[in-house]
Amino acid sequence: MKKSPRKTINPLHDYICERIDALVKPEIIKQDKAAFGREYKLFQKLLKEHKDRRIWSNINFRVNSLAYFLKNEGREEIKKIQNKIDFVLKEVKIVEVGEEKCGEDTKVNRPLSIKEFLEQYENKHKI
Repeated sequence: MKKSPRKTINPLHDYICERIDALVKPEIIKQDKAAFGREYKLFQKLLKEHKDRRIWSNINFRVNSLAYFLKNEGREEIKKIQNKIDFVLKEVKIVEVGEEKCGEDTKVNRPLSIKEFLEQYENKHKI
């Protein structure tokens, strides 16, 4: 009688195993037999803190241990990724400009040089 492939009852277990394989360097897990269990426990702790699974899907580098994400540097990385996920651009309101003018146009005589500017100032304020 053929054995059927093992079916996991808990889909969270499959997700954790998949993420550990994606985030932790494989040579670390191969070296130490207890490493996978340790990483599993760490990832459960991290999932309790950061429930949004999109965070873990957006991490695109591997670490020696998931304990990295419990340190300040790792927490900063998670915060950056969370901010990228949560960032939403505000909708820009387009203001339509009408065809009709509001008010009168004024003419401004601008001096061409500094000398002309000073002469205009003298004429207005008669020093």
